[in-house]
Amino acid sequence: MTFVTAEPYIGHLGLDGVGDTKGLMESEFRNRHIKWFTNARVKNVATHTMHVEELDDSGTLRKTHELPFAFAMMMPAFRGFERLTNPRGFVLVDQHQSNPSFPNVFAVGVCVAIPPTGATPVPHRALGSREPSPSFHIQRRLTMTIDRGVLALAGLMTLAGALLTWFYGPWWLLLTGFFGLNLVQSSITGLCPAALILKKLGAKPGAAFQ
Repeated sequence: MTFVTAEPYIGHLGLDGVGDTKGLMESEFRNRHIKWFTNARVKNVATHTMHVEELDDSGTLRKTHELPFAFAMMMPAFRGFERLTNPRGFVLVDQHQSNPSFPNVFAVGVCVAIPPTGATPVPHRALGSREPSPSFHIQRRLTMTIDRGVLALAGLMTLAGALLTWFYGPWWLLLTGFFGLNLVQSSITGLCPAALILKKLGAKPGAAFQ
């Protein structure tokens, strides 16, 4: 199997990598005996043969490849409607993931056009200085923030208190009461011990604990 991508390296994801995606992807590809070409573009496809051009970092043609195949899959850009998508077919959204022209249309995932992180020798679908990037990663939306950590901790302790009360007696209601009172005082004073701990652990503040 051979993977051909316009990305400057596998694991780029249109965002110049997320964590160590480059190392992880290369390791997984090697483990599965998958070859790859980066900074590459498909020149044409013939019967059972794909002609690929590989560029260097300056965008100059470096090498050409003829890749024979019995089965090939290409992933072109989506196509949409005027004002709904950009010329490459990716959905335009604002900061709320809503389309500016059609506010009742929302989009997430790889169909979203977001600004690129920088120019690349080969535009990755809509990536590069000429077009927005198609990538919108759920990781960006699901990063643990202080807000989510506090809510998760409060929810877990409330659930734990309820279960312990059910199985072992009413004194465990004190646990639920303690966390309830702490949430009330945090809402009044803005001081939350759990938030301070999460901040020291590296969690980023959300809207409520900035």
